[in-house]
Parts: sequence; structure tokens; C-alpha cells
Amino acid sequence: MAEKRTNQSAFQQFGPRRGPGPGGPFASSEQAKDVKGTLRRILSYFTKEKALIAAMLCVVLLGTACGVWAPSLQSSAVDMIAGTREGRFAFTLGLMLAAYLLYSGSQFLQDYISAHLSQRIVRRLPEELFSKIVDMPVKYLDDHPHGDVMSRMTNDVENISTTVSQALPSLFSGVLMVIGTVTVMLWYCWQLTLLSLVTVALTLITTKLMAGKMRQFSRERQRLLGMLNSNVEEMVSGYHTVVAYNHQDASEKEFRETSDGLTKAGVRVGSLGVISAFIIYARQFSRPLNQLAQIYSQIQSAVAGAERVFAVLDEADEDMAGEALDTDEAATVRFDNVDFGYLADTPVLRDFTVTVPTGKKVALVGATGSGKTTVVNLLMRYYDIGGGHIYVNDQDLRDVSRAELRKDLAIVLQDTVLFTDTVRNNLTYGNADATDDDIWQALDMSCCRGLVETMPAGLDTVLTGAGANLSQGQRQLLAIARAFVADPKILILDEATSSVDTRTEKAIQDAMQRIMRDRTSIVIAHRLSTIRDSDLIVVVDAGRIAEQGSHDELLAKKGKYYDLYMTQFAGIAT
Repeated sequence: MAEKRTNQSAFQQFGPRRGPGPGGPFASSEQAKDVKGTLRRILSYFTKEKALIAAMLCVVLLGTACGVWAPSLQSSAVDMIAGTREGRFAFTLGLMLAAYLLYSGSQFLQDYISAHLSQRIVRRLPEELFSKIVDMPVKYLDDHPHGDVMSRMTNDVENISTTVSQALPSLFSGVLMVIGTVTVMLWYCWQLTLLSLVTVALTLITTKLMAGKMRQFSRERQRLLGMLNSNVEEMVSGYHTVVAYNHQDASEKEFRETSDGLTKAGVRVGSLGVISAFIIYARQFSRPLNQLAQIYSQIQSAVAGAERVFAVLDEADEDMAGEALDTDEAATVRFDNVDFGYLADTPVLRDFTVTVPTGKKVALVGATGSGKTTVVNLLMRYYDIGGGHIYVNDQDLRDVSRAELRKDLAIVLQDTVLFTDTVRNNLTYGNADATDDDIWQALDMSCCRGLVETMPAGLDTVLTGAGANLSQGQRQLLAIARAFVADPKILILDEATSSVDTRTEKAIQDAMQRIMRDRTSIVIAHRLSTIRDSDLIVVVDAGRIAEQGSHDELLAKKGKYYDLYMTQFAGIAT
């Protein structure tokens, strides 16, 4: 959104974006979170996999029993060899071999089942997360770095998957192994068992003391990982700007600082595990306790990742409730004393009042950051107004369903967005029922029939990399054609011709006159020559309407529009 970008610091062109204020995703201090509640939510995903969990428990029980029984058989065999015990040596040796084989087999099955279980469970998380993101308000993605959102989709979910597939079965088997081992130890010699349990108590106390730090460092590591991903995502997407301003060294320095912080956080998380493991090894208690100490850190890391995932899932969906929009007979848009600000104490629009009559073309002009694009954001209900009313005909948009409203609107933004899909699917994005004749007519009107005809498979050509092999102008022409295919009641063009050359722009203007005829249209343009024939030109200055009228009327007033027009004309003349 243009107005929001102008309020951001120039540094954000090169570095990662931060959330707005203490609640942002990159807040500097992390408070203690609801670990128990997060664990309960993770466990809720197991309810539909009872059969697999039961199978895994059976395998774990078998493996634990064999693991506890095998050393006892080994002890008996050693006593038989030493001659201190009588018995069938070959039979005992066979049982010991069978126990170890069953133990090894159970370990294989345990890994297989747990891997299958983790994929079944964790597969639902990305699906839920993606479904959640596409239903969230535009404001959420405006306020959160895209790299951080992607990190939650990938790194955090993968962290949970790894824990489910590795730590969970180890936890089951470790607990059962400890119980079985202690039982056998008590049977052999209760005095030595009690002495060994002193070491266990020391280990548990130490682990408990370190738990808080481990959670803190795990959350810090996940936060820095999201920050690093955001840094890389913005560096790649804005690389031309980085190079143009010789900002490579500063960007590299910031990346190194974030990466070093991530490394330190990772070392803190892992060192704690080493210390815990060292205590256990030093006391020579048993392998199961070593496993439990090792997976504890892994579980803490998974909980930190799960908290970030659930934080997104707990965000409110965009409210789609409301009535249908009645535009059968007319589509008059009216802004009535509208006030709005992206931040509560920073107004962007103030007392904004303007009417766009049915079938008329109204142009919004003004300096960058004056509030023009915000008008479009409010009409699309990306954001709700702070005061006043917006009407389409006599319907207040706050009573209209966002989904129904957007069916009647089409928009071509300054920043072109195409998808990695066929040309046909990109063009029918807003009208799935469009025929090939409709598509070719739209391509004619947007002056890009020749572009599509030269593609290898025509309309079935896949735009790899979301059209990365096309020029910005070609991508914008396709975006304009997509709006034409949608056949909207209200058409919005936000700097729609800003990335095409003058010759192509003239051809598009001719086509746009045809598509906008008898259609309610709102046009935002810096090139004033493209909106001279508008029915109404509205000059926006610092969120207020400075003046409005036709091109000739505004030139005659010699006000702000006159200044803007003469500045551009003088620039062209020179």
C-alpha cells in the first residue's frame, strides 16, 4: 500500500521488516508462554491417529521388554560360562539372541511407525496454516514480514514433525525402559538402586533448573530464524535496489549480525543439552535417561515452534458476513466524511467526501503518500474505515459481505501479481466461467494478444516463476487483461500504466476507454496526461480533498492540480 510504504524508513527497503510496536513478531523480549497449553494442542492432533499410536505403543512395549530381559539373559549366560550357575547354555544363548533381534526389529518398526505418524499428523498443520493465512485480513500480512510467515510454514512445522517422529517414541521407550530397568535393579539389589537414584535426582533437578533457559533460547532461535528468512526474502526481491544504492556491504553486515545471533542462540540451546548429557554420562546411570535428557531440549524447541504456528492459527479470520451487493441497475460509489488511519494516532484520510456516479470515470491524483491508494483499500474493504460511511448505491459497505463486494470489483495494482500457472488460469482468476473468446477479447483490448500468441503453448503456457521471464510491462498488460476478463461493475486502476512505455500506454488508454465506457471506474495515476478525459478529477493532499472538477476547470483554478500538471508538462517539454 503506497501510503504505508512512504511512512516506513528507507532502511526497510534493504533489511527485514519489523512488526509495528511491542506486539510485532520481532519484539525484543520474549515472555514465558503457555507451554502446557501448547503441548495439549499438539497432542490434540493425535486423536485421529489412535490406531497408529496403539501400534507404536505395542512395538515400544515389546522393545522395552526385550531390552530389559536381554541383559538378564546375558548375565545368566556369563554365570554359566564361569561355572557359578547351572542351566542350558545353548537355550539361554538362543533366547538372548532372540531378545536382541526382537529389540532391533522393534527399533526399526518404531522408527517406521513414528515417521508415518508424524507425516499424518504434521501434514494437517501446513494445510490448516495455509487455509488460515488465505482467510486472514490484509492488515495481518501488511504488518508481518513475509519471511517470518514463511518460516512458520516451513521451519517451525518441520521442527514439530522432527519431534513427533524422533522425540515422541524415544520418550515412550525411555520412560518404559527406566521403569523396567529400575524394577530389575530393585530385584537384584535395592541398596545399589537407591544409591543410583541419588544421581537421578541430581539430574532431574539440574534439568528442571535449565528448562526455563532452554525454552527462552529456543524461542529466541526461532525468532531469529524467521528474521533471517525475512532478510533473505527482502534482499532477493529488492536486489536491484540494493545494488543501485551500493548497499551490499551494509546488507551483508546485517545478515551476518542476524546469522551470528542465530548461531549463538543455537549454541545455547545445544550446550545445555550437552551439559545435561554429560551429567548423566558422568554418573553412569543408564541410556534411557540419556535419551530423555537429549529429547527434552528437542521438545522445548518444538513447543517454541508450535507456539508460533498456533499464534497464526489463533488470529481472527477476515469477517465475510454481510448481505449481497445490489449493482444490477447502478453502481454509484459514495465516500461520506470518511476518516481512516493505519495507526490510531496517524490519520491518512480526513473528512474524505466524494461521489463516483454510475458509469463515470473518476481520477484521484496527488503527491505520493497523500492517501490515494488508501481510498482503494477502503473501497475493497481490505481495511474498515474509522469514521464516516462508504456507500455503493444506498448500501453501507459495512453491511455488505466482503466476498460479495469483491465479486463486483476488479483491480489492477501498481505492483503486478501473477501466479505460477497457465496464462488461461491467470486471466480467469476473477471469472472462472470466462470462455476463450472472452479471454482473447480481453487480450485484444489490453494490447497483449501478440504477446500470448508468441508463447510456446499460447493460453496453456505456464508462467514459470510467476512470470519472471516477462518484462514488468508485459506482466502489467496481463494483469490489466485479467481485470477485463472479470467484467466488473466497478473497475479500479491503481497506477495501471506506470510500467509501460509511452507508445504502449497510448494503445492501452484507447482500450481502457472502451472497457470503462458505461462502467464505474476509479483511476489513480501520476501521469496526468492519462486522466485528462475523466468525468471528475479529485486532488488529494495530506488525506484531504484539496479540489475537484474536470481537467479544464482545475487548470483554470490554477491551484494544486495546475501546479502538478505544469510541473509534469515542464518536465516533458525539457
